[in-house]
Amino acid sequence: MTTTNDTTLLGGIIKASVLLLLVVAVASYLADNKTMAVSVIIGGFIAIMNFIWQRRALSRMLSSQEPVSTTGAAFRFILRLSVTALILVSVIARGTYSIPRLLLGLSCIVIVIVVFTFYAAFRK
Repeated sequence: MTTTNDTTLLGGIIKASVLLLLVVAVASYLADNKTMAVSVIIGGFIAIMNFIWQRRALSRMLSSQEPVSTTGAAFRFILRLSVTALILVSVIARGTYSIPRLLLGLSCIVIVIVVFTFYAAFRK
């Protein structure tokens, strides 16, 4: 039985998310237009960057030999969410991008994580 370490799993999630994002973006471009495809790409990029940022923060916190300050961890968590929200609000405020397609892009990483979870749960 092969065990998957965290680095391999993280790399697999990111690669699969980028691949799914590209497939959905191309499908959006072929189905509608360039603006719809760009909306998907922007949403997916924001989600993937947020995932990487979260993972790095968690890795640092868990590998630290010193006790982690809950106040500092909460502050960094709120900072990450605030930066993500500001980016999303600025993209939505422009009014040129499709909100449903932004959500579709944001969902790409969630879909990949769910698929990886089911795969890990049901493989023999």
